[in-house]
Amino acid sequence: MTGARLNVKDDLEAVEKAAYVYDALHSYCKLKLLREKYTKELAKMNQKQKNEFLMRKVHEETLV
Repeated sequence: MTGARLNVKDDLEAVEKAAYVYDALHSYCKLKLLREKYTKELAKMNQKQKNEFLMRKVHEETLV
């Protein structure tokens, strides 16, 4: 993200633009951990069920 500072006029704009990238990275890491935590449960589900389950868990974990 060092290069982001070169494309904006000030620090506030850099933070605003970088927030999306950091939020996406955070969600990716949560998803990876949830897949590991619920490996057995996920193995019994089809792809649609897995997606719904993981989305629900990501949101639940965010609220905690």
